[in-house]
Amino acid sequence: MNLTPLERRALTALVIATALTALLVIARMLLVQTKGYGFLGWNVFLAWVPLVAALVLTRLTTRHWTAFAAVALGWFVFFPNAPYIVTDFLHLRTNRGAPLWLDVLVVASAAATGMLLALVSLEWVHNALDRRFARPRASWVVVLVVCGAAAFGVYLGRFQRWNSWDLLTKPDELLSGAWATLNEPRVVGFVPLFAVALFASYGIYRLLARPSAS
Repeated sequence: MNLTPLERRALTALVIATALTALLVIARMLLVQTKGYGFLGWNVFLAWVPLVAALVLTRLTTRHWTAFAAVALGWFVFFPNAPYIVTDFLHLRTNRGAPLWLDVLVVASAAATGMLLALVSLEWVHNALDRRFARPRASWVVVLVVCGAAAFGVYLGRFQRWNSWDLLTKPDELLSGAWATLNEPRVVGFVPLFAVALFASYGIYRLLARPSAS
């Protein structure tokens, strides 16, 4: 797969960020002699899945409608795994055994990597939609909807402990569980705020990545 210079630069930065997170997690394990925060490695791996799917989408031509829809759906299902890592800061309350500054550094590195993966993959999908449909305003509406859906997905993962693959293995249970969460008071505050934060982060990222864009 031939990469554009921008794609190559983005992937290089993301690999470096991932390697830094892995280094910090391993260093913590060696210093504390426990596997605490080892789960961050799996979380970052899952955050790479939508990025790979987004990269595939950018390579599909207008003739590949079925493939485009299938890959886009896969990206949509796994996309919440990337911003989800931000909520791993909650583990600072319970995960002990190391200096707090070290744990903050480890989680912050993973969270930043996850958010970068989310923003880059969202941009690539956004660009793919623009090229395929040539309707910029509609593409931005899709981005907004994706941010809202991702926020709800993060909520389901963090507080209800559902996973992306549960949509394939236990779809009825997941859908009924998701419907039941709408009655929870916490969802009313979490989902809109997380969606706004994600959408705003994407907007800031676009401004920083394309400072000369009109």
